[in-house]
Amino acid sequence: MRGRPRVDDKRRLILDAALRVFAERGYHGTAVPEVAHAARVSTGTLYHYFESKELLVNEVYRDAKTRLRGTLLHELPKLDPYQMDQGRAWFTALWNRLGAFAQAEPDAFRFLEMQDHTPYLDNASKQLELSVLAPLWLEGKRLTDRAAGSMDAPPVDVAIALLWGAFVGLIKASRLGYLTLDDRSLARAGAACWRMIAPQLPRAASERENAVRKSKTAADHRAGDARAADAGAGDDRAANGREAAARVARAAGARVAAADAGADDERAADARVAARTGHASKKVPRSPRTRKG
Repeated sequence: MRGRPRVDDKRRLILDAALRVFAERGYHGTAVPEVAHAARVSTGTLYHYFESKELLVNEVYRDAKTRLRGTLLHELPKLDPYQMDQGRAWFTALWNRLGAFAQAEPDAFRFLEMQDHTPYLDNASKQLELSVLAPLWLEGKRLTDRAAGSMDAPPVDVAIALLWGAFVGLIKASRLGYLTLDDRSLARAGAACWRMIAPQLPRAASERENAVRKSKTAADHRAGDARAADAGAGDDRAANGREAAARVARAAGARVAAADAGADDERAADARVAARTGHASKKVPRSPRTRKG
């Protein structure tokens, strides 16, 4: 994080003290002598450096805003809205840097982001504000344009307001003791905010990929069940085939046995017939004639 610019010691003391008092009481609730008292300088010395309270508050604003700009934008990773990993890395880096600034400089963050400065900001302060917002707006527009086909995608200005409001709300709730904002909870909050603005089309594609994976898994399960069923059916068919073959074999054996039995009966009958016939038709041998003398 960039440090404070080196300036005259008393000027620095006044700026730091004014930041603390403005952050605590607001612009309209702060009197110049109170700032001088906090800086441990006389009111005349304060007016020597800053001719009016309005000039003072603008100097305080620009001083703190310059440090915030350096923290957020210095060597910020490039954003490629067509690559979700890079888009998330860009947003996460921005979120973490904002968290680091709020933690390191709570008075500056409270003064900058929790108060309405519009009534007293001069042109130089407004230009500095734009120099912080413009790069974020342009990159955010590239990101939200990727979600242009989605009906629920917020425009870039709405997305920035949602994210900024979410972060400020977290810091305020932590300051008031409503929650403990450690690194882990801040990172989880950032992940939730990223899901809120992440391009819808890639996310829909991811959902389609998940559906395809689920469908493929279900198909694999069905195929496995079918193979198991086929294997079981094959076993059943094999068993049925073996049983049918056994039945056929038994039937054939029975027929052979019956045929053999029939043949035996037939041979026996033939034998009996032949025996009877042979006995009845057996010729009695003729006795030789007696020859005459």
